[in-house]
Amino acid sequence: MRLALGIYTEMSMSTPAPAFRRALALIYRPVFSYLYNNPGLKMSLYQSAAMIRHIDSSGCTEVNFLLASLAKRSDLEIITGSYSQTIISLNPPKDRSLQIEKMTTMIRRYYGVRATSCFFYGQIWSPSFIHPLRNSGISSVVISAYRAPQRETIERGSFIMNELGKRMKIHVSSDDAAALVSHYAQGKIGFDELQAGLRTILDEASGDVVFFINIDQLLEGAARDGSDDR
Repeated sequence: MRLALGIYTEMSMSTPAPAFRRALALIYRPVFSYLYNNPGLKMSLYQSAAMIRHIDSSGCTEVNFLLASLAKRSDLEIITGSYSQTIISLNPPKDRSLQIEKMTTMIRRYYGVRATSCFFYGQIWSPSFIHPLRNSGISSVVISAYRAPQRETIERGSFIMNELGKRMKIHVSSDDAAALVSHYAQGKIGFDELQAGLRTILDEASGDVVFFINIDQLLEGAARDGSDDR
């Protein structure tokens, strides 16, 4: 069993500045400093355009240095997505490509790498997306394990999908892990229960597992139970 670990934030332009600063202090600096000091460890990161702009405008040059350095040595995969945080599945095909290409250009500008993976967590996925994504240079996507239209959960961690001769690697993030983090944010479970629950998912997994953790919810849960120092 292998674990693919990623984190993401969906903070928007309307998010208060203290929330951005808290994310940088409690998540970005410690996590990516640890990754930088331990070459060979791998992680994925999706961040909103608002977060990228905040890091730049607030003068956090050391954070941008960490992210760029990790990305260039292939220890951090920076994932692209919708630039304006719209629901990509509701946009016409041309607009989907424009949204992704604008975000990909932003990532290349700040970190010097071209993103080849796209984030679709919590959104409706369709094989019809493959063609415009491949035309935008995307070769893999991260999607939620929960399929809303069918109200069912996908069991596989990763697989290859074909559509009109185009191939796309699909990474399915654990819905059980996402539910645990959501419950922690809502105060339904504590930090120890969150850790134990994630360990149980790994222990009971029969194949590879993808954890894509919402750091906004982690921070909300930590603020609720006073566990910022953990």
